[in-house]
Amino acid sequence: DLRRIPDPPLAKKAPASPPRALPVADIELGVDLLEAFGRKTGGMAPLSPSAADTLMVSPFAWLLGRLGCEPRAWGGDDFDVLTAGTLAHRVFEELFQPDLPLPTEDEISLKVPKILRERVLQIAPFLRSPDWRVERYKFESEILRAAVHWKKLLTSCQATVVGAEQWLRGRHGEIPLHGQSDLLVGLPSGRLLVVDYKKSSSSKRRDRMRSGFDLQAHLYRLMIQSGGLPGFDLPPEEIGIVYYLMNDTRALADSPVEEDGSVPGWEVLSNDISAQAMQHLDRRLTQIRNGIVMLNAADDEKWWEDNAGLPIYALDNSPLLRLFMHREPGEGGP
Repeated sequence: DLRRIPDPPLAKKAPASPPRALPVADIELGVDLLEAFGRKTGGMAPLSPSAADTLMVSPFAWLLGRLGCEPRAWGGDDFDVLTAGTLAHRVFEELFQPDLPLPTEDEISLKVPKILRERVLQIAPFLRSPDWRVERYKFESEILRAAVHWKKLLTSCQATVVGAEQWLRGRHGEIPLHGQSDLLVGLPSGRLLVVDYKKSSSSKRRDRMRSGFDLQAHLYRLMIQSGGLPGFDLPPEEIGIVYYLMNDTRALADSPVEEDGSVPGWEVLSNDISAQAMQHLDRRLTQIRNGIVMLNAADDEKWWEDNAGLPIYALDNSPLLRLFMHREPGEGGP
């Protein structure tokens, strides 16, 4: 049939050419990126704790996220870590509310299945399918166990819930910060604890805190110190940080918590959990304010894992992050 078409355009035969070499060089834009992204609001773009975490380990991933250039890939139904974490946060948010007494164990046993059913319909309706029955019941059991133990830990230190999903605003130097804390609890001594829930185990978080590379909760403390919290006027030493790791029901704190020792699970790490992280973040902030976006190096993942106990999940946000990566170790590293 092709021969019957008059004057068909035919491509000339030519040998295949190898793919062109991609230039890999740090990006220099020549503008203050925080001011550029904040022009619509008339100031600098505020930095959230999760965005600061991404900026610290991968400025290019942070830039793609701010530009909205991350791929929107389609995938099948999957009960992944992100979905599990979102559901767990929603359940704990409804169980532990400010200005209400802590729920009893019986109340938790009754409420968790009901709350979970409602949230699953909103967030992950596929879990209602019979095919996901085993995963659903296993997850419900894990959340129930974690919630009961968290209530016991709060009771052991006579804590009172003073805020849940509380929006906070403040500053780090001249950089505006904002974010939503999971829980704020007050102690009889007048101290305030900023709590961050994690649907994971404690080993990696403990390593990260010990190495001084924990960033997120410290930024919440900075927001309270610099931006204030209604009803609280506290010096820095009266604001503590707590991570509650749901999978093994451990509460990791950066300062002593006045608990009665009746419930196992409290663990205090006395070192400065954010010293190294803040140094790295400050370096990144200086770079992006000068319009410089550093690319990652091929050995960055191993460096952060070995030195900070921190997997760089941000590198999975876009295939461009691994494609444009310095191949020589340390060339674009931390």
